[in-house]
Amino acid sequence: KILDDVYQSNKDKLSQAELRTMLLGIINGYRYNKDIGYFYAYNMEGINVVHPINKALVGKNLMDMKDKEGNFVIKDLIQAAKNGTGVTRFIWPHPVTKQDEPKLSYNFYYEPLDLAIGTGDYASSIKKHFQDEAIHILEKLRYAEDGYFYALKKNGKGGYEYAFHAINPSWIGNEVKLDAKDSQGRPYRQQIIEGATKNIQEGVFVTYNFAHPVTKKDAPKIAYAKYFKEWDWIIVSGVYIDTIDIHTAKQSEKI
Repeated sequence: KILDDVYQSNKDKLSQAELRTMLLGIINGYRYNKDIGYFYAYNMEGINVVHPINKALVGKNLMDMKDKEGNFVIKDLIQAAKNGTGVTRFIWPHPVTKQDEPKLSYNFYYEPLDLAIGTGDYASSIKKHFQDEAIHILEKLRYAEDGYFYALKKNGKGGYEYAFHAINPSWIGNEVKLDAKDSQGRPYRQQIIEGATKNIQEGVFVTYNFAHPVTKKDAPKIAYAKYFKEWDWIIVSGVYIDTIDIHTAKQSEKI
């Protein structure tokens, strides 16, 4: 819309060359997502016209360029743009990590410049966006007065750490002690992880004892854990059994 507004406002005031320079400058300078997101532009022959991150590409014909998986990066995005608007997938170095990873691009044809213009986002960024959204929701959810959610993820060292914890946010990133046992000798954390990863469809219920946040006394608790394959997370929800009893009794009185 920005390009259209500028074009309509200046098409009768500037020469075609001046207008083209102005529009290309807008494409080149636009950023989003903490300056990671940017726009690029190619003509229909595959020659790069704008690439703010890698200016060495400007002026080069990249129609036959392939990624590490053999995908035609530019040919595919131009074709997608010709079709109106389209999404393409390819492997591309992340500008921050410098690591190759999947990237999804959104492309459209801009007729006043006769260019395929596009932008994209990395799989890791997209995943983090949805994880942040999920955390924002789950960390606020409560039920049966003291029921809450947390999640575990692999820490890259053969163990697990907290992805988020609704009650103890300071635990985020801390390693989970898998050999920890409750007062009854049950390795409950190990049971949660093994149960969730072995029962992917239905998840697992694990009963154990843990210090009650109000009474500070050892109390029986039940947790439900479900493995979320897309993120390689184990999402856990726990509640104290006495709270369930109290909640059930209250609901019974209403019947």
